[in-house]
Amino acid sequence: TIVGMDSEAVKKRFFEFARQYANRPEQTQFLRLLQNHIEKYGSITLEKLYEAPFTSINSDGPDGLFSEEAQIEALIQIIDTFQPREYRNP
Repeated sequence: TIVGMDSEAVKKRFFEFARQYANRPEQTQFLRLLQNHIEKYGSITLEKLYEAPFTSINSDGPDGLFSEEAQIEALIQIIDTFQPREYRNP
């Protein structure tokens, strides 16, 4: 079985978010790490965003990097597109 995602497909889904919200190197680094994880494993749970290696960039995970609630919600929406339908947030 193949696990993971095509890197171009992952990059396309994050492109607009990164263009809008990733203004600092730490944000770009976090998004790159997130994309690499999804490319390798195919998905990610939200809980993992608050664990190493993501917390090595900021101890608060995405909350420490993206200060506006709308940014976090947009990030969650992107992550949800990689989840099997039964695991997506409502």
